[in-house]
Amino acid sequence: MSVVSSSSTLPKLLPFSRPPSPIRSAIFKSPPDAVPSVEELQSLQGELQQLKARTLERAKKAGEDLKTIEESFRRIKEREKGKAKQAQLEKIKREQRDYTPDPEVARPRLSSQPLSCLQAPQIHAPSTAHPPTESSKVHSVHTGRSEGDFTIPPPVSLLPTRPPPSERPRPGPSRMEDVVEDFSMAKQPPQTPVSTFYASVEPYLRTIREEDLGYLEPTADEVEPFIMPKLGRHYLDA
Repeated sequence: MSVVSSSSTLPKLLPFSRPPSPIRSAIFKSPPDAVPSVEELQSLQGELQQLKARTLERAKKAGEDLKTIEESFRRIKEREKGKAKQAQLEKIKREQRDYTPDPEVARPRLSSQPLSCLQAPQIHAPSTAHPPTESSKVHSVHTGRSEGDFTIPPPVSLLPTRPPPSERPRPGPSRMEDVVEDFSMAKQPPQTPVSTFYASVEPYLRTIREEDLGYLEPTADEVEPFIMPKLGRHYLDA
């Protein structure tokens, strides 16, 4: 493999070492019918291990060379993109340099005199007092509302109002206190009598009687035998 180098800054690729020599064992070329000797098998194993090591080394170098080539192409592409951007910037600068402003559009010049000198004193002539009419009152009210109302509207919350916080539970007494409330007139809670439980479990705990033995007797003579219903067509039948 020849040396590849796009520029002095890019990494260089070194050539591969010579390829591994072919296997010279006679067992590998023409396997015998009989079992070979241990020495021949050991020599073949050594050659195969050497071939495997050289092959892995060449594969590793090929992977590193591939990464180097990809890095070189990436740098070349970045350099080309930089050249294209530089050409666009030079074109924009050249257009701005060649552009001449329109002579008809002239910027207004500011006066060097102070502002106090430019403003002449205004003399208000005395005006005769006239009673305001209804139309002038309405007009003044509308103009006052439209021109003088600069108040900020109240903020409108889009979130639902939070419920008020619940009261904290009253802590219990830290020491023993005498009960002074009268619970004699309070309604007693409903209570289940004890006999209800014993009545529910009595069938499972009582002694076996004659009627219980009757349920255990076989009834094969009285009940008809179970007949299997006829199955459908077999899936192999066409």
